[in-house]
Amino acid sequence: MDKMSQAEFDEMIKNQDYHIISADKGDLSDSENENRRNNLIARLKKDGIEFVETLASVDGKSQVQFII
Repeated sequence: MDKMSQAEFDEMIKNQDYHIISADKGDLSDSENENRRNNLIARLKKDGIEFVETLASVDGKSQVQFII
């Protein structure tokens, strides 16, 4: 399972039972960061970890983050 339901997500946030991770690095190109994200997604799915993909602004740049 890779995506969680909205109810599961809401409960997780309410209980503060989550971590935010990202594979993006500011000094890499968009394609390098995309490869890193794809590898992270594959690892999360392989390990059966549910996640929500989000977009955040970090140091004025967009960054894909995962709430797990």
